[in-house]
Amino acid sequence: MRYTLQSGGCAAQVETLGGELVSWRDGDGAEYVWGGDPAYWSGHAPVLFPIVGALKGETTAFNGFSYRIKKHGFARRMEFRLELLEQDRAAFVLESSPETFQSFPFRFRLRVVHTVSGQGFETAYQVENLGQETLFFCLGGHAGFRCPLGEGEAFEDYRLTFEKTEQTGFLCTDAEGILSRDDRLTPDWDGRELPLGYEMFDRDVLVLEQVRSRAVRMQKGPGGPGLEFHFHGFSSLGLWTPPHKKAPFLCLEPWQGLPAFADESGAFETKPGVIRLQQSGVYSAGYSMRIKK
Repeated sequence: MRYTLQSGGCAAQVETLGGELVSWRDGDGAEYVWGGDPAYWSGHAPVLFPIVGALKGETTAFNGFSYRIKKHGFARRMEFRLELLEQDRAAFVLESSPETFQSFPFRFRLRVVHTVSGQGFETAYQVENLGQETLFFCLGGHAGFRCPLGEGEAFEDYRLTFEKTEQTGFLCTDAEGILSRDDRLTPDWDGRELPLGYEMFDRDVLVLEQVRSRAVRMQKGPGGPGLEFHFHGFSSLGLWTPPHKKAPFLCLEPWQGLPAFADESGAFETKPGVIRLQQSGVYSAGYSMRIKK
């Protein structure tokens, strides 16, 4: 089910399927969130839980037992319960169930809270360990934004400006979505300003492991209009638009955890970046978007 949130003349839409924010329009009616055209990608801004990216053979092991989890996890495909609905805020909850136990043998509560304002929106994640053993999981955002934002503009007119200087090499995945520690793409950039081009994404997602910045701006040209994206509780950042489609959007994906590496053992608890949450523990993370005109 879909709900409308409003604040400061702006409007957003959120839905129970995946607990996802699917639209945010400014006071002039301009849309910033990707609309989900299935010809390119049917998503908008899904939550990635309990894994980020792909596993080798879609399989991992918990306590020596094998489980199958599809790419980016099951949360984005499940119905959440509406916990709170206010004019400018909505909270959705997904809890462990017999269905989730089939692929993930832990008791958990995942809460997603969307708050809108006249200048943007915030998405907050909270994971609670409801079990008696350590909860192992990964968590990520996958926020899709229209790019270009204006009519008559091109994807290549835009650039990403990072808050801090980053490593210039990006981790890349193979055709099965698996990472290699020695395979990096190094575009022509200085670690702060990254001009966008579709050819950069021919290998699919680009991953900044151990990203230093907590903010990145997507804007038209140097100092032009666009949006600013802030995130916390995540150690990596993925950049993605579907390869070879020239899709009019870009996903900014803050991650805690990574897709599988080719040399991983298959034991989930040893995955790079995995979160270890003790009994009754709570893990919080999130991101926000503000428009810049």
